Amino acid sequence: MIGFFKFLGGTSGRAAQGVLGGLLILLALYWFDTLHGAAVGTAGLVFLACGVFDVSAIAPLFGLPFSGPNLRHELLKRQLRPHARSSGNRLYR
Repeated sequence: MIGFFKFLGGTSGRAAQGVLGGLLILLALYWFDTLHGAAVGTAGLVFLACGVFDVSAIAPLFGLPFSGPNLRHELLKRQLRPHARSSGNRLYR
């Protein structure tokens, strides 16, 4: 799961969110007169805004920060933190 959030927090993930948001907005314009179109358009706006403003809408659901820079920093800290039960750790003998 950390790899997924690393992707979303990176430049390529932000670009993918922006492209996905744009495609959903175009799809919503095709379905504009239905409730489905409004729902798809709203989802597209959320994805587009998340990509443009460097935030993650789903990261707080997993205990991670909302802001992109804070998300990347937290993921880096979790990656560098040693595992408590590794064989090289002297706490567990």
